[in-house]
Amino acid sequence: MFIYGHTDSKGDDAYNEKLSQLRAAAVKYYLINVFKVQPNRLQTKGFGKIKPIAPNNNPDGSDNPTGREKNRRVEVLIKT
Repeated sequence: MFIYGHTDSKGDDAYNEKLSQLRAAAVKYYLINVFKVQPNRLQTKGFGKIKPIAPNNNPDGSDNPTGREKNRRVEVLIKT
């Protein structure tokens, strides 16, 4: 199982990279401690702000809070 953390575009690259890693790690911790998933079955990676799923800015360059909110996420990929 792969756990990928993401952020919006606010903040510098180093901050977003660390934050995305922490988001993924929090989900891993939860899966291990609540659902008793074996730790060796989980891999985490933080992508920072490099893989947005929505625009962080509107076409006119103004802030897009709704888009940024969608980019602050964790994705879980289960491979069978």
